[in-house]
Amino acid sequence: MSFVQLRKLALVAVAAVGLAGPASAYTVDTIPLNSDVITPGTQGYFGANLFLIGGPATITYSLYKTGWEAGAHNTFQFQTSAGVINNFDSFGNIVVNQANGLLDFLFTTNLAVTPNTVVNGSNVPRGSNIPNFFVSFFAADGVTLGAFGGGTSGVIALDDSGGGNPADADYDDLVIKFTLSNGLVAPVPEASTWAMMLLGFAGIGFLAYRRKPKAAFRFA
Repeated sequence: MSFVQLRKLALVAVAAVGLAGPASAYTVDTIPLNSDVITPGTQGYFGANLFLIGGPATITYSLYKTGWEAGAHNTFQFQTSAGVINNFDSFGNIVVNQANGLLDFLFTTNLAVTPNTVVNGSNVPRGSNIPNFFVSFFAADGVTLGAFGGGTSGVIALDDSGGGNPADADYDDLVIKFTLSNGLVAPVPEASTWAMMLLGFAGIGFLAYRRKPKAAFRFA
């Protein structure tokens, strides 16, 4: 990578940090014992956002098992693609063409919470009193949940009250399964944290560039 490319990468990262809100890192923990959809004790990520690497890819989204426990009307949909899965009248599969980067999806609830939507890229930590989601990946057998680091299939589980109600912080209010045709989905922090990581990578590359030994000149 040239010095000019490194400088551009650093500038993009700085701009992203300036535009983004406060950073929130994800945590690794287990699904609560009162979950009615995902097996209690399943390991995964709280506060993470999903990022496609090695795409583009076709992603199939579907309702996972019974899919929900909520009394509220909860919906899974997209910002730039058509298709809806919800817990009251739309249960079919949705196929989306996804470019590299943040996966294009969001959850909405009709509960009296503000905001009543959580968009991938702005997921918040567990216990935030607003909607957020849990992510877990399937192992190579395609059945066992709890694999770490990313994968080609997994589940996205909504908690519509944001886990703020201790009696209902169970992440079973609408559970979506996803499967990729290509590439890998990985969990990443909130957008500003991701930008800081890019800035760090750019800084390391810049130092490596500056430390590269110069060719010596010799006179015959």
